[in-house]
Amino acid sequence: MSARHAGARVSEVLPDAVPHPPVRHGDLMRLGAGPGDTVLIIDGLWHQSAPVRHKEILALLADGVTVVGDASMGALRAAELAPYGMVGIGRIFEDFRSGALDADDEVAVLHTDDGRPLSEALVNLRAALTRAAADGQLEIIDATRLANLARSLPYTRRTWAALGRLAEGEGLKTAFDRADAWRRAHPCDAKRKDAEQALALVAANRPPAPGTAGAWAGEPWQTSFVRYWRAAFQPVAEAGGQSVNCLALLNYQQLYDPGFPSRWRTRVLAALAHEGCDDVCRPVRTAAVKRSALRHAADAGVSWTACPATSSPTGSPKTR
Repeated sequence: MSARHAGARVSEVLPDAVPHPPVRHGDLMRLGAGPGDTVLIIDGLWHQSAPVRHKEILALLADGVTVVGDASMGALRAAELAPYGMVGIGRIFEDFRSGALDADDEVAVLHTDDGRPLSEALVNLRAALTRAAADGQLEIIDATRLANLARSLPYTRRTWAALGRLAEGEGLKTAFDRADAWRRAHPCDAKRKDAEQALALVAANRPPAPGTAGAWAGEPWQTSFVRYWRAAFQPVAEAGGQSVNCLALLNYQQLYDPGFPSRWRTRVLAALAHEGCDDVCRPVRTAAVKRSALRHAADAGVSWTACPATSSPTGSPKTR
């Protein structure tokens, strides 16, 4: 199914939803989601694009957003982050969580720019073989051997035709032909089935109850990377109808705002003084903040006189 058709299906089941292309690194933070919002992750990009990071999802969970995953990248991340409150739905999620599936490429496919798949997900191949064996169309041992052959193919080349060529070389042509004929008569897309289930549950406002953010939300899990991602991706303003992130705004001020150095100096001093900057970043408080910052530094055994000197443009020592 192409991205366009997938988006149309989402809108059909969830008219108030805002469909997006498969998620990649940074996309979740661009949403500007907050408490009461629900984010459903189905597909995601990787390999030639950085995938969605686990801590991007944790950031949404810590902010009170319900995050649901299923089918593909969503199932992978939900299985990994279920202990932290992410909701998983569907058979693929359950298999990842239980360990029945243990490789990312189980759900990976090669696709065109508009989302049309050019290869087959291993979970779909495996499901068809399992169902054909259950229906008596081939022996279980042959289904297992065919599934192992499919797994030996790179995900970019994993198709029924490629599996048929491998099967013929392994003396499994008859078993493959039976399985291929059966799956053509009984088509089933395991990933789509899980996605439909998740859409229906979210539409009915009854996905499985998520875990709570819990104690981890108060722990120092937000590394410098998370703070940078927030600055680089989260929208904080609009200009000309376009969302502007904090990092772009900061860079603009650094270049063009003559008052920026003074404000930044006060903000750094406020951080040293363990004071909130919203109140102290007024000129009248700058001197008091500086004194407080120096006291805190002295208490920590740090003196500004002991700091390495920088050089002025003329080469003479200069300490800031």
